[in-house]
Amino acid sequence: MKIKGIIKKTVILISIAACIFNFRSTALESRMNLTYLYAGTTSMYINYVDRAKESITVVCPDYFEIYPNGDLKLLSKIDTKLVDAMHARGIKVTPFLSNHWDRTLGRAALSNRVSLVNQIVSAVSQYGFDGVNIDIENLTQDDRNNYTDFIRRLRLALPPDKSLSIAVAANPYGVYYGWAGSYDYKALGELCDWILVMTYDESYYGGPEGPVASSSFVENSIKYALTQIPAEKLLLGLPFYGRYWKQGATVGGSGITAYDIESILSKYNGKMTYDNKTQTAKVVVTIKASDEKPKLWGGNTLGAGTYNIYYDNEQSLKYKLSLVQKNNLLGVGSWCLGQESLKTWDYFERWLNGKYFNDILGHYAQDDILALASKGWMIGVSSVSFAPNRTLTRAEAAIVMVRALGLENETPCQPYADTVNHYARDMIGIAKRYQIMLGVGNNRFEPNMPLTREQMAMILDRILVLPKPAGANPFKDISHEKNPLSYEAILRLASNDIVKGSTDGNFVPNGLVKRGEMAAFINRASSYSMTYPAIIDPTIDTPERIVEPR
Repeated sequence: MKIKGIIKKTVILISIAACIFNFRSTALESRMNLTYLYAGTTSMYINYVDRAKESITVVCPDYFEIYPNGDLKLLSKIDTKLVDAMHARGIKVTPFLSNHWDRTLGRAALSNRVSLVNQIVSAVSQYGFDGVNIDIENLTQDDRNNYTDFIRRLRLALPPDKSLSIAVAANPYGVYYGWAGSYDYKALGELCDWILVMTYDESYYGGPEGPVASSSFVENSIKYALTQIPAEKLLLGLPFYGRYWKQGATVGGSGITAYDIESILSKYNGKMTYDNKTQTAKVVVTIKASDEKPKLWGGNTLGAGTYNIYYDNEQSLKYKLSLVQKNNLLGVGSWCLGQESLKTWDYFERWLNGKYFNDILGHYAQDDILALASKGWMIGVSSVSFAPNRTLTRAEAAIVMVRALGLENETPCQPYADTVNHYARDMIGIAKRYQIMLGVGNNRFEPNMPLTREQMAMILDRILVLPKPAGANPFKDISHEKNPLSYEAILRLASNDIVKGSTDGNFVPNGLVKRGEMAAFINRASSYSMTYPAIIDPTIDTPERIVEPR
């Protein structure tokens, strides 16, 4: 973890508080949720944990540091009241040992590892801790063997009922040099109870502007780690902070909490966009010279100027939590508790444990809904509900299609007469501009009208490159004569198993599309190449070009 600016990058290993678990167990009935506690007081830490709504299973408070001679430094803030409070909540306490990115201190600790191990074991016993977390960073491949030996000695010296965990650098390219090269993933995986991969700080202070942790960076880091470490020992690192670059400044990338980002976004009318390619949120906000300057976590203040801020919002956190399920990982670890958006705990535990929505269990489109939710193409009507059987409106369909094609940040067309004041005006305008979804004539879109199955077939056929239909018409209720605009589209989609009819052999073209049904259509379609027609002149609205059947 590079530690620059006010946000130190360590991880929060959160566990489910109601679960009393064996640290060495591989049963994944509830995913581990570990979190780091940093730069606060006992009362602050307890408050942070309680507002997380019983979702935490392990806390790692900032109690251990390293003296210049490599001895263990016990901070005066160590408080058995925190230990007692956490144990009363069913939460384990494993303080983290940090060198705060100081290579000299890290190497001093390794040179003194025999004494340091004894000191750690003594402290764990003295204060009733449940184990220890090692967070020594910024070493190199030259320290690899010494670091592994330190962890080996510590595992042998700790009692069996005390856990040993570590935080390691993300290694998306599988390199054996530099900071990432200081960790022997395979050997450490055999020694530790769990390992947190710090899948963040792809962009950092002093570096080029960009996401804290893009989807490719995170997924490649997991992919490599799984070749060396069992999935049941791996924790995915989540950043509860972002990084900002001031436009025109020579250096950027300072840390900023998610809590502060969302406060600034609201107070200063910032604009947030979401990049589906990187699964990252970006906020652009301007603070005027006359504005009250925002105070940040840690005491810093943002001055006047325009800032580009990257962070994980609800959509990107849900995407990353879905990766835990996809890869059957032990759980997550996050840096650091207190920096997250307060809305985080409305959905965190459910998504961590694969219970994304409480109303889709057993629904025929359950897997399709989860697939689209993890991509951010369709989201719930609330943090816990998807409403799969609710009718889909034409506006909602436009939003889904634009997201699926990654066009949400494009410039929209001039709005239809009936969408000028609609919440989905811009998304509908983008769908119009790219001829993904068209109007109903007379410069109208009818955004709140239900979408029909016939309309959905035409929309999907418009963006897919599909072979000609094979075989005869399988549906009794459609024909060239009755459905001149949609007939070929329906047959192409049916021939490629994207749409299906009713049990009595009908397509039901005038039937209304439900939200779950839409998820099934789009998920099936996503296995084919998606494109969009030519861009039309955004100032032109020619009804005969944009009419869809009603």
